[in-house]
Amino acid sequence: MGFLDKMLKDVEKGVGRAQFEADKLMKVNNLKSEVEKLKRERHDLLAEIGEEAVALYASHEIALPGLDMQLARLGDLTQAATAKEAELAAAQATQFAPGAPAVSSPVPAAAMTPATPAMSSPAPTAAAMTPAAPASAGRPAFCANCGGKLPPTGVFCPECGAKV
Repeated sequence: MGFLDKMLKDVEKGVGRAQFEADKLMKVNNLKSEVEKLKRERHDLLAEIGEEAVALYASHEIALPGLDMQLARLGDLTQAATAKEAELAAAQATQFAPGAPAVSSPVPAAAMTPATPAMSSPAPTAAAMTPAAPASAGRPAFCANCGGKLPPTGVFCPECGAKV
């Protein structure tokens, strides 16, 4: 019976280890959740305090040296976000029209620069200025079913679920 006793002891040891690891994982996940909750609460409170401080500063109830530049930047960011939200709404409202020319987004300037600039070479041609084709060059850019933009990888359209 020595063999069976050894096997039973090994199984009990394995079960004990599995139980320990499961308990540890639960504790770690619970603590991570609590940490994230506290961080969210802190972030929300900081945002609330910041909103109140901006309102007080705008009404000239408080004066903080150096805040002018940060508030100007905040105003710029707010305007830029509002403009991008309008651009997003317009893009989302665009409908697919068969036979219409494709609508493309502007290519960022960084994607248009050649990879290795030559020291005294002539200006790059239009072909050299076009961005490199993605790894999935043979893949369509838009869904044939709904016209939604397709990600570079994936099997299904994120808009309608049709297989690509």
